[in-house]
Amino acid sequence: MIMKMGIAQNDWCRVALATAFLAFAFFSCKDKPEHFNRSIYEQRSGVAIVADTITYDVQIGVTDTSDLWSMECLKYMNQQVFIDYIFNGIYKGSMVAHDFNNGMIINAEKVRQLEQQPGFSRGKITKIQFKELWYIDSLGIFRKEIISYTLGLEAYSNQNTFLGYSPVFVVKPTNVHP
Repeated sequence: MIMKMGIAQNDWCRVALATAFLAFAFFSCKDKPEHFNRSIYEQRSGVAIVADTITYDVQIGVTDTSDLWSMECLKYMNQQVFIDYIFNGIYKGSMVAHDFNNGMIINAEKVRQLEQQPGFSRGKITKIQFKELWYIDSLGIFRKEIISYTLGLEAYSNQNTFLGYSPVFVVKPTNVHP
């Protein structure tokens, strides 16, 4: 049996395929925001649209406790409070979850079922992918409006190797316009 970095060749292929699939699934552009394709410097009422839609990831939890830089950067981040706030908002009806793949609304009962899935833990939601509108207002202040954010759940192989992130669901605030 061929070994590669301590992983059997068959397992290595599975890990590589799973990693590629998760990366593609999480980072593919499935959700087109309403204000897609605005001119990059559209002037309207003194507002300059700098980025119609910009997508980026933010780490909100540490996956590797030996990564001292991540530990330092996130020492004031309370991941549990943040994630609990989102889930409680969905359960109370003040926030709405959307399916990552098709954008359809996911009701609170489906979110509860999701939480019961094997391997799911709120503590494993350690990444958020933001889609935002960036603009400079009429006073010259740089502002960012969230179009949506996707919660990213840590994914691991059967050998407990970190594979990446899989999308949990998307939250879309209703107040997006400069």
